[in-house]
Amino acid sequence: MEEAKEEISWHGKGKHSKETHGTSDDIDENTPIDKVKGPSVFQRAKEEIEASWKLFIQRKNMITSMKNR
Repeated sequence: MEEAKEEISWHGKGKHSKETHGTSDDIDENTPIDKVKGPSVFQRAKEEIEASWKLFIQRKNMITSMKNR
């Protein structure tokens, strides 16, 4: 019970006091969409699949080279 109390009292002490969200001047209404917009869901999924495939091939090659020793 004491541990739970300590964790609850600690939770929230590390928050910053100054608001930083939306205060930057590097983006305004004249900023092109391409500079602000992130990748689409499909682009992000494609990147994740490519990274997974690359890892799979690397591990497969490593296992194959270990078997050939």
